[in-house]
Amino acid sequence: RYTDTQTTEVEDMTSTQTQTSADFRIYVASLSDYNAGRLHGWWIDVDGKDGDDIMDEVRAMLDRSSEPIAEEWAIHDHEGFGGFNVGESESFDTICNLAEAIEEHGEAFGIYCGMMGEVVDVSTFEDAYCGDYSGNMDPRRAYAEELADETMEIPANIVMYFDYESFARDLFMDGHSEESGHIFRDI
Repeated sequence: RYTDTQTTEVEDMTSTQTQTSADFRIYVASLSDYNAGRLHGWWIDVDGKDGDDIMDEVRAMLDRSSEPIAEEWAIHDHEGFGGFNVGESESFDTICNLAEAIEEHGEAFGIYCGMMGEVVDVSTFEDAYCGDYSGNMDPRRAYAEELADETMEIPANIVMYFDYESFARDLFMDGHSEESGHIFRDI
């Protein structure tokens, strides 16, 4: 059994169409129903699927529409994609690839794609990603301190005079970005 957004029960659905707490989900709605003033759509789990699998579920959802001709759909919501805003007509293959990359590289991949406004290739992300500093009160300063320690040899008797806050400010004015504690190099 599956319950759509109007709590109308639908029988004979496969287990892949049952709403669960998957890591990556999209809500796909029938535009015919939407234009007729009704909400009809399904949450679809993306985990482990390809674009064709998702399209099959969208077709099944459209077949259950109360509208005589329900052919058009739109993505109205999404969960689990980090900072990336899944568009209404985003390619299902792109969505599946994004979910796989986030699964492999963590939420930082979704955040970076959101910052870039598009799904980037993994090598671009890997070149840009500097690390997760979200456990620090000031992620930018923590990154600046680590970068200074790795790239500069500051004698112990002088290090207390080094202005890490100014160094961090300058790094992030030109050349670095921070979102939710994740640091990225501008490339």
